[in-house]
Amino acid sequence: MNKVLLLLLLLTAFIESTWSQQAQDTTTQGSVAMISIAEVGSFRPAMAPHQSYDFGFITKGKTTIDQWQLEGKFAYQRQLKQDLLFAGVLDPYNGNPFIWGDTISGNWQHDGFDTYVDITMPKYKNHIFSLALDYINGTGARHNGPKPFYRYREIKIAPRVKTLIAKREDHYINLGLYYTSAFEENEIGYYAIDDTYLIRGRGFGSLLKGPINSLDRRRNSNKYGLNLKWFYADKWHIDFNSQFRHDGVSDGLSNPNEEGSYTEFQSLAQVKYHSEEMGWKLFFNYRTGSTDDAVYGFRNSESQHIQTRVTIDINRHRNMIFLPDLSLELLYCKQEDYIVQADYQSLNLIPLLEQVSNIGQVQLSYYIGYQFNLDKEESVLEFDILNRLVYTPDFEYLTSDHVFIGLAPTFHLGNQKTHNKRYFISIKNKLMARHLSSMRYRGELALGINL
Repeated sequence: MNKVLLLLLLLTAFIESTWSQQAQDTTTQGSVAMISIAEVGSFRPAMAPHQSYDFGFITKGKTTIDQWQLEGKFAYQRQLKQDLLFAGVLDPYNGNPFIWGDTISGNWQHDGFDTYVDITMPKYKNHIFSLALDYINGTGARHNGPKPFYRYREIKIAPRVKTLIAKREDHYINLGLYYTSAFEENEIGYYAIDDTYLIRGRGFGSLLKGPINSLDRRRNSNKYGLNLKWFYADKWHIDFNSQFRHDGVSDGLSNPNEEGSYTEFQSLAQVKYHSEEMGWKLFFNYRTGSTDDAVYGFRNSESQHIQTRVTIDINRHRNMIFLPDLSLELLYCKQEDYIVQADYQSLNLIPLLEQVSNIGQVQLSYYIGYQFNLDKEESVLEFDILNRLVYTPDFEYLTSDHVFIGLAPTFHLGNQKTHNKRYFISIKNKLMARHLSSMRYRGELALGINL
């Protein structure tokens, strides 16, 4: 990893010096940061590890030659998860309930990298065309038997066009499209220990279970999205995003048998308005999903999430350093499984105070909020192992009253006279607490250099 980091630093310096000799109107900037993350505590979802530790680095760069602009990012991450129960997939909370795992907890190791490139072309009349590419690749494996593991790759292509209105740089419409193709392959070992067995989730409680054999699983995911933005003179900012997703799940590699499919639709909308002294923001998120089971032959589960949030900024110009923004959020969630006749419904209210302030060479952001459960309903007719291990504990976690606090100072170091902020140290802290014996802490440390 040290050799890769050194190579990236030398390559960035070479490109910067070469392009600066070729064009006087060239500007280049970038950064490299080493990042470590630790997360511990008992207040967590059922398929989250008791402890996790991340190590990695991220490099970012941006260069402009004439009117061409190129941005890029490369990141590497190693994650160690301890005491992780059941989940044998990359992300069991990505919405798709076709998950699988066994009844033994263990320690996992995940390695992944992310490569991102974004190119913006010169302005043509009132239009600016751009294209972004993002490639993610990762692997993970559990150390103890029956030693399941997964492989994952994802590629995203996102063209967009920015159209200036009345030739004004502060009044434009941005239209973007994107397509994401993801593939995940899961395998489980050839033997079982302690009389465990494989559990293949079908919905929010329904499942198939059997002995541990040499089994393989594939998930192919396709996402199609639209993004529309309207920006006017730092007063109005409207952002709309819509996405359709389809996952196909099958068992076996050489002779795959269809397990089922998951279909999801999501829409997000955000409206911002700024007056001279105040700012308002309205956010809305709607997501609905359903599964069609090829084994049972019908739609066996459905889910729905509705999130609304209103934010008021009464200190827009930051004249009062520690006066925060106020947000109020409503979150409604519903999950149904028709095979085991499970129904989970909840409504939460979340007030939040948050602020970002600059004090000399330090940028300080903080937030404090509390989740109140207003209503919850839980009903399971055929209580099976997935409801006991996963969905009932997850419902208790989702509907619990708890406080959450965040504090994130970033220190910029360098020559104060020339304002050359060469180095930076970022510390992010997050604490969630239901009570003193049920808490969760996440800490992140980043040490970086601006190139």
